[in-house]
Amino acid sequence: MISSASPSTLAPASQLCSDWQDLIAETDEMLSATADVVAIRIERMAAAGPLPDDRDRAEFSLMGREKPVAAFESVQAMFRGGLDEGMAWAAHASRQIWAASAVVSDLLAPQSLTQRFERQAALSPIAAASAVVDPFQFALSTTRVMQDALAPIHRCVTANSRRLKAE
Repeated sequence: MISSASPSTLAPASQLCSDWQDLIAETDEMLSATADVVAIRIERMAAAGPLPDDRDRAEFSLMGREKPVAAFESVQAMFRGGLDEGMAWAAHASRQIWAASAVVSDLLAPQSLTQRFERQAALSPIAAASAVVDPFQFALSTTRVMQDALAPIHRCVTANSRRLKAE
């Protein structure tokens, strides 16, 4: 990631903007490097003609091997990120369910009218908290999953661009 700001030092909206700027910058760098790699490889294929030398054959073979590896790593990162986020949301939902069930069971117990109103009042904040999903947190986690998913492809493409330009 390009940004040096830590999530804890920025407000959620600022962090979200920072993460999106990083994602856009990384995507732009990846797309620019992709254009360079494609241009260099097409030029080498055209120059090699029907009988490429050993160096060209090795490069052309690398083209076929690296794509599935980067794609697999990308899908794996996306799955892992989605799973982590899903588990976090499930844990949040579970905490809310347990908190609500304790209050609801109190509501079902025999009680005076005053106790019933007090227990109903205790249920309101729990219901409000469980209904609210922090949109910034959700957007931040989604952006981070996207960054993690693009990282293997970005790494592969930018490394190829540097290597091919140096040759």
